Amino acid sequence: MLSGNPFFHRGPIRDPAYFFGRERELRQILNLLRGGQCISIVGPRRIGKTSLLMHLARPHVQQSHDLEPGSLQMMYVDCESCGMLTPDELFGVFAREIGRSMHGGDTSLGFPDENDSTMSYRQFEDLVRRIGDQGVQLVFLLDEFDTLSENPNLDPNFFSGLRAIFNSLGVVFVTVSTKPLFELGFAETRILSSPFFNVFAQIRLRLFSYDEAETMVRHLSGQSSLPLEQDEIAWLISLAGPHPLLLQMAAYQLFEWRQHGDPSQASECRAVTGERFGTDAEIHWMYFWHTLSTSDRRLLALLPIIWRTDPQGVQRLLNAALVIRNEGEIQVFSSAFKEFLIHQPIPGLFQSPPITLDPQRRIALCRGVLVPLPPAEFELLAYLIANSGQIVSPSQIEQHVWNDSDVVGGERLKSAIKNIRRILNRDAGCIQNVRGAGYLFSGQ
Repeated sequence: MLSGNPFFHRGPIRDPAYFFGRERELRQILNLLRGGQCISIVGPRRIGKTSLLMHLARPHVQQSHDLEPGSLQMMYVDCESCGMLTPDELFGVFAREIGRSMHGGDTSLGFPDENDSTMSYRQFEDLVRRIGDQGVQLVFLLDEFDTLSENPNLDPNFFSGLRAIFNSLGVVFVTVSTKPLFELGFAETRILSSPFFNVFAQIRLRLFSYDEAETMVRHLSGQSSLPLEQDEIAWLISLAGPHPLLLQMAAYQLFEWRQHGDPSQASECRAVTGERFGTDAEIHWMYFWHTLSTSDRRLLALLPIIWRTDPQGVQRLLNAALVIRNEGEIQVFSSAFKEFLIHQPIPGLFQSPPITLDPQRRIALCRGVLVPLPPAEFELLAYLIANSGQIVSPSQIEQHVWNDSDVVGGERLKSAIKNIRRILNRDAGCIQNVRGAGYLFSGQ
């Protein structure tokens, strides 16, 4: 039983005891590899692509999927360090990785010395052919393939050479990237003509299922002297979403409180955990946010209302691991990320937590839920939010909303304010009455 915090979230998972989920993806990948198919694994940053690749190479994982021991010789290559290598230097890297994975192998096969930094294409092809003659199936696991595709020293001839090795010698390539290979090809026009990118089956890596997320948290906390209760696990998944990295970050903070805080103060525990998690996660949320187009940002902000009208946008958000399907609905993957969203400026929307307004569609959301506002109340609330934090006089409001002044003691305005507060329910306090001066919208 562990005495410390069982949750960690720094770097890829190297210990198979800490690898959870992805059974469906593993089964798909290994079935394709059994048939000699090249595979492109695509997923957003920090979704667990490298961890999956490393897990894939473990012999016991292959055996558990009915692959004969040693039938696949897998070589892991981190392409992030290959961004400026020449073709001969890359073939040298590939050859040395084969030698390491085969523990030196048969020296007569012609493995390069560790000090040899280069190997020509012909030399590499001959090496691969000699290994294939011994009945060994080579599989290259190319992590961070985005970097390799951007290498200015590589042209279509290099990638066509890789395809030739696949076609004639049966060498299989598994690439990992944040973008689909066809997008990488279009981004780098100098390699667009290479047929190498046409031989891959694509597998998308998205969020965990809720069952996978629960299993991970339950199993890891169960290894400690303070296993989490079911309601704590459910709260963590709601807070961080079924995201393999972010969920571990949230669970780490909750466990820290349980070890060092007052376990009887459940509400304080969750408040502190949520705050600390938000601080840790914000750098990741900001990265997610800055990768989105303006249209996808608007879709996220108005998701509960308009997701059915934009299936292509929803697909992009699913691929980005920012939304999830749940009971037939599309939802933002995390309550904490949803809170982050409402603080982000979006052209054409009025956002002041907990309210989001879309003047063009005449849509009002409160905490992500549609609130039906009559036309005058919508204009009034939009005006207050546009002047959030400032006192607006009754005459200014009346002139903006009704284009005149209410001469009957301001009853029209008072009635509209009362109606908005009734609709906002527990958030009615966002609209403050400043006696003798006017009204003030004060968001969270």
